[in-house]
Parts: sequence; structure tokens; C-alpha cells
Amino acid sequence: MGIPADYDAERDFATSGTVVCGDCGTRVKPRTLESLPPHGCADIQASKRATAYAIAVMNLLHAEFPDLLVGNGFILDQHGYVSCRIMEHARRPDPTLEVTLDHPLVANWRLLAEPRQPGRVRVGCFRVHLSPQEAEREGRVNAALAAIAEGLE
Repeated sequence: MGIPADYDAERDFATSGTVVCGDCGTRVKPRTLESLPPHGCADIQASKRATAYAIAVMNLLHAEFPDLLVGNGFILDQHGYVSCRIMEHARRPDPTLEVTLDHPLVANWRLLAEPRQPGRVRVGCFRVHLSPQEAEREGRVNAALAAIAEGLE
């Protein structure tokens, strides 16, 4: 989040007894200006990164799979299930992550844990006979997912 360029921590501490953490933006009450008390800064930052990653992935999935995510009256992410799983995986990598992207009875397209990048995801098509268009789509989406992961690091 950051703080404004004109923020004066000494003046803020002298007037209110609190300062704003430059890393997470949380207002804390330190004893001195030498160091800030524990306030979950790393957790807050990890949560923000996981949320940004999940939003970027969901935007890509909605663009690439509009027919799969919302089709036949079945709305896969109506309660945020997929985005929550992506955020959880980004914060605490789960090598067994697997989320169906199309109808559960079909389950051809799945979101999986990326084994080479813990906390990141990839897409897999599990049709018995993969068409060239599906193989190209899988490669294109996985390249975009890799670019998202690289852009957020």
C-alpha cells in the first residue's frame, strides 16, 4: 500500500503516538520510532499478493473460459469458490490442488497446482482425445498464467 511521500513519521508519532507502517499501511503504536511492534505486516502483504494473484487469474479464466465458467445455467464461481481456492493456494501452496472449471460431471478442464512454482496454478485439459485447438488453448492459457505469476513477483 505505501504511505504518501510527504508523510512525517516523527510528527505523527509526536502528535498521536502512532505511525503508519510503510510496508502494509497499518497504523501502529510503537514505544519508540526505532522499530515497530509486531502487527502482522508479513501476513497482510501475503494476503494482498494472494488476492491480487487470484483476481488476475480469475480475470484470465473468465476471458478464456466464458462458456465453461457460466454455462447451462451452472455458475461455477457463484460463491467465490474458485477464487478462494486460488488465494488459499497462493498463501499456503497445496500440491494436490485441483478445481474443475467446467461442469463437474464432465470435468475436462481443471485448474491445478503448478509443480514448478509453489503457490501458482496452471490449467489442464483432460479429454481423452485432445484436439489441436484445445492443446493450443491449454498452452496459451498456461503461458498467460505464467506471465501473471512472473508479473506479481
